[in-house]
Amino acid sequence: MGPDRRLLALPLALGLLAACGRGAERRESADGTTASASATTTNEREAGRQAGPEGPDAADDAAPVPDVATVAPVVADAVEPPAVPASNRLADRIPSPPGFTRVPVEDGSFAAWLRALPLKPGRPNVLLFDGREKGNQQAHFAVVEISVGDRDLQQCADAVMRLRAEWLFAEDRLDEIAFDFTSGERVDFLRWSQGWRPRVADRRVSWTRGGRPGKTHDDLLAYLTRVFIYAGSASLARELEPLDADELRAGDLFVRGGFPGHAVLVVDLARDATGRTLFLLVQSYMPAQEVHVLVNPTDRTLSPWYDLAFGEQLRTPEWTFRRGEARRFPETRRRVSR
Repeated sequence: MGPDRRLLALPLALGLLAACGRGAERRESADGTTASASATTTNEREAGRQAGPEGPDAADDAAPVPDVATVAPVVADAVEPPAVPASNRLADRIPSPPGFTRVPVEDGSFAAWLRALPLKPGRPNVLLFDGREKGNQQAHFAVVEISVGDRDLQQCADAVMRLRAEWLFAEDRLDEIAFDFTSGERVDFLRWSQGWRPRVADRRVSWTRGGRPGKTHDDLLAYLTRVFIYAGSASLARELEPLDADELRAGDLFVRGGFPGHAVLVVDLARDATGRTLFLLVQSYMPAQEVHVLVNPTDRTLSPWYDLAFGEQLRTPEWTFRRGEARRFPETRRRVSR
């Protein structure tokens, strides 16, 4: 029997792919080899997502700016986490508010896995993929201990897919690791692990064999890197199921599909005796940056928890969602090609 996948997936400190440096990086080709290429930027990827799986060749250093109408300025100060937590697990670092208890979750579930996410000690600054500090350091309560990689790829929806894939990998449910490209093509990890690689040309996806077979954590990260290039909030929103926000549970998300769009993931819930429900959110953002627990910009006494009775708009530090934008991963396993 191989190594315990839980040990490989947590503390999630591995980098996405090796790179040559800030000015140039190693880009994986369709046959699984690598070649030096200029850095893949946010605009390059977003343009590829809009056009389908075939992105432009030229890089553009300018990152897209979200629609100002959807951005909610931070109005609450970030609150320091407890000084001496029992551990750096999310559930230990972030206690439920007085009068609330965490909702029960099933062992082995996505919700249970998210509750055990490792957080960095204290409240360090959020770093971008290139090691620089994010401009807005008031949006987060804590930083998740998971790599961001050294390419501008693991942004908002990508971070959701990363966490989902890491949980499935930890549970040895490799046949369920699959995501849609913007073109609608379903790209699964099992086929990747057999040496097949999705080739993109003329806005179509075809599979060719010739890559290195493998089911290691490094293989998972290489697969996710390809997914991050050709998938995003638009494709993720399409493959998820609409959800009544009143039925929210850990592992659900709020997503606005677009170019750019945004997504935040629900990682825990707590409830009091009257049924009042609170929840925690994590996000990555643009440019690609470390995943972090969000503060609540509208209620600093409750932060970082959010009240499920938030009305028709959910204001987060850097985006405002509509209540109707709650989504859930499908319950049933989707068939994927082999």
